Amino acid sequence: MGIGFGVQHQGSKVPWFTRDFEVPASTIFDAALYYSPTKSNLQVAVNVGNLFDTTYWLGAQTYTRLFPGAPRNITLTTTYKF
Repeated sequence: MGIGFGVQHQGSKVPWFTRDFEVPASTIFDAALYYSPTKSNLQVAVNVGNLFDTTYWLGAQTYTRLFPGAPRNITLTTTYKF
């Protein structure tokens, strides 16, 4: 059994094409939980991206052309090693 956490922080930035606004800073939290039974080739993992569903921007060209980041997302993975 295992657990993991991740943090991504992006400071505020001014777009390259226009300098009349600023994209705000953001902090994104991720989490993971996995389980691998002993003496087994099986592993099950659940990953949650953007845990708190924070609105953030990957970039921008102008005030009307903002590129949003991914909302909260959950991934379930099952792995079996032969």
